[in-house]
Amino acid sequence: MCRLAPQERRGTHRWTPIRADCDRHSEQWSRAFADYMCARAELARGRVQAAFEHGRASWDAKRRLDDSLGMAVALDVLGAAAAADGDARRTAHLLGLAQQLWDTLGAPRIGVAEWIATRRTCEEQARLALGDDVYTIVFQDGYRTRQDAPDPLAPGSGGTPPSANSPPYGPPWAGR
Repeated sequence: MCRLAPQERRGTHRWTPIRADCDRHSEQWSRAFADYMCARAELARGRVQAAFEHGRASWDAKRRLDDSLGMAVALDVLGAAAAADGDARRTAHLLGLAQQLWDTLGAPRIGVAEWIATRRTCEEQARLALGDDVYTIVFQDGYRTRQDAPDPLAPGSGGTPPSANSPPYGPPWAGR
């Protein structure tokens, strides 16, 4: 199962005053970061629905701000939450959607070993549940979904179905 580091289990209480300050001052970037950290904490505590709610709030704000890195990390935490919930299809779609952004940022997960390991574990779990062929189709659907689609987080929400001649996801330099 996709898990985050044990130190994440400390909870969301430390982020509550930060989130309140951000709301009071209409500060969106920091609020989205606090929501991301709350999502990680809730996921580490096994509170998947709360992790989804915080992750979605973080992603929504980062999308409004056009913050690709923030969107990518929020999508990764949403993918981990979907994996923890046992939703392999949604996991594959979210990982594809996140990969679309990561491919524009350079190094995978900006080189953060924990993020790379969590993503790998989530992918392995989803592949095992769906099988390689179905995982690849759903992942590519996520990868091809526009970030500005009405609901890009939902599988089948805007990706172009791959044809037999579709290239693999990502740019050639991505090393896959």
